[in-house]
Amino acid sequence: MTNHDKISILLVGQNIENQIVFNNALKSLNRSHSTQCFFEMEKAMVYLSAENTSKPNLIFLEAGKKQDCIDDVSGIRNASSLNSVSIALFGNASNDLGAEEAFASGVNIYIHKKYDFVGLKRVLKHIIGTDCQFQSCPANRKTYMLSI
Repeated sequence: MTNHDKISILLVGQNIENQIVFNNALKSLNRSHSTQCFFEMEKAMVYLSAENTSKPNLIFLEAGKKQDCIDDVSGIRNASSLNSVSIALFGNASNDLGAEEAFASGVNIYIHKKYDFVGLKRVLKHIIGTDCQFQSCPANRKTYMLSI
């Protein structure tokens, strides 16, 4: 994948306002992308497991309860068709899953705090650029970690 290829993103989050802001920030990057949004991980996994579904380059998970996050990441990592997909975890300060534990569970990108629109746009640009570089080289996904 190069910086000019269309990027496919899947967003799983329970907050519709976060999904709207996230989509608006992506649109403002002037980058070709497709986004699928889900409120529940179970529905996202059903979608991802369908044969005719193209797999995303990035999955953004809104952090919830610690065990739910670990279970969601494990579900993605246990699906063989999603081995090369990067997982980004974002959420509010009340999430009790720290960066170290998130990386140990299989997350590639840990977003430490909520950002305003301008900050989110900057963070997304950095994440997408970094992920494009990772996807284009023969690197091990398990060693790709970004804390932002």
